Amino acid sequence: MQKIALAIETTGLAPYSGARLVEFACIELDDRGEFGRVLHRRVNPEMVLSTEDEKSLGLTNEELSEQPIFSEVADELAEFIEGSELIMHNAPFALGFLDHEFSLLGKNPVSGICVGVIDIMAMAKELRPEGRYTLEALAGKLTEFLTGPVGPLRDAIFTAEVYLSLTVAR
Repeated sequence: MQKIALAIETTGLAPYSGARLVEFACIELDDRGEFGRVLHRRVNPEMVLSTEDEKSLGLTNEELSEQPIFSEVADELAEFIEGSELIMHNAPFALGFLDHEFSLLGKNPVSGICVGVIDIMAMAKELRPEGRYTLEALAGKLTEFLTGPVGPLRDAIFTAEVYLSLTVAR
């Protein structure tokens, strides 16, 4: 079964309080754990970000205003993840945003598109009951080797690598 590591970036913590998706990244994993296709998009959240949000996201209102709105990339995302098993860190958070964005368009939630979801945070808590469960803590030494901007593409890589390390640990 195809597995896809997926990570998102948002304007806040709760979609039903007005926060929106601003970026997502998906990385396909083959049966050997090798990376395959990548889908990475920034999304115009159709709102003006505060100065604090711009700093936190590392994106400006001007940059985001030039990006497509979610309705313009929703089908591409749905096709990319269709029939796959998604791998996420803190899956309830990401699914809440993705499901909300799809619902605004009258589309199926993620559970109606993919065949399952693996939450590496929940998996790590089960395998290692003590410790920290942030993505960076789970990625450990990986954070030293991957440079470049922080964001969903980096997080999708970390998610995939953590998933692979946790499944080898089983």
